[in-house]
Amino acid sequence: KALTITNGSLDTDSSNNYGLTVAGTTSVSGTLTCNASTISLGSGKTDGYGLNVASGGTFTGGTGTHTWGSANLQASTTLTSGTTTINGVGGGHNYAFWADNNFTHNSGTVAFTRNGDQKFGESGSDAPTRTFNNLTVNKAGGELTWETDNPFACVVAGNLTITAGELDTGPNNVALTVTNYTLVQGTLNLNGSTVSLGAAYTGDYGLETSGGTGTVNMGSATVTTGACNIPNGNFTMTSDVWTIAATKASSSQALNLYTSDTFSHGSGTLKFTSPNGGTIRSSQNLNNLKFDAASGTPTWTIVTQGLSCAGSLILTDGTLDTGSNYNLTVNDDETDIQAAGTLTGNASAI
Repeated sequence: KALTITNGSLDTDSSNNYGLTVAGTTSVSGTLTCNASTISLGSGKTDGYGLNVASGGTFTGGTGTHTWGSANLQASTTLTSGTTTINGVGGGHNYAFWADNNFTHNSGTVAFTRNGDQKFGESGSDAPTRTFNNLTVNKAGGELTWETDNPFACVVAGNLTITAGELDTGPNNVALTVTNYTLVQGTLNLNGSTVSLGAAYTGDYGLETSGGTGTVNMGSATVTTGACNIPNGNFTMTSDVWTIAATKASSSQALNLYTSDTFSHGSGTLKFTSPNGGTIRSSQNLNNLKFDAASGTPTWTIVTQGLSCAGSLILTDGTLDTGSNYNLTVNDDETDIQAAGTLTGNASAI
């Protein structure tokens, strides 16, 4: 029921790509090479790790489809360029993925799918960051929590997709960076973390809840995103600062915040800094609004709905345009249009 590679190599044969299924724990102190094989290591296992790459071991994932119960990575690990599904936990502590060393993501996808809680942990002194390529959370129940006692960060070099279940940055506020697209159809809890979701991504939205009833709780996190599309779901802004730093190039959109579910501005500040400006569509009463372009002289244009904020409006530079005569409402006493800023009111009520 278990596979132990103490020394030497086990190869699934690159010519035939024989499948490998192990019901118990696979312990690798030697070398396991998976080629294009279908690999199953401790699938669904909850009383110990499905894969244990021990000190001195080497795991080469290849290109096949992998299913692991859980993983403890203490040495050289290259994931498959296909999909690795993790559907168990490594015992009573609920760790599904523990990384003592950096691993190579190999441009693949890691999907956490257990119906129940799972934890991701990391340690070691080699680097402060663990990098996935695409990361998927698709859990019928429970949450995936990043827990670590050290100030590590987690990077998703491709896309983050939360189809169902919860992703939580944990009690130690692990920093999270997603390079491209984040889709939330389950729940994303950011606590007090430093978070970047597609901050420089213009190929699509940096953050989207479209296609489901997703929930985003920003907590007190410092959040930077690309353009955002929030047409449905439950959305709570951070009590700190949420910066929208990029524009979706194909549609020139900066923000579509038109959720028909629940929304809270969190008493925080929404700041627009994209050098390309973009359109803003909001059906919600925001709190503080700031427009402060990182470069250039962008124009942000209000479309479809009026724009309102419970706090202050500060226009440092660039142009805020009320578009086709949409209303602009600022409920606080402070509206500060600085020397490099322009408010174009058209025939709007302001």
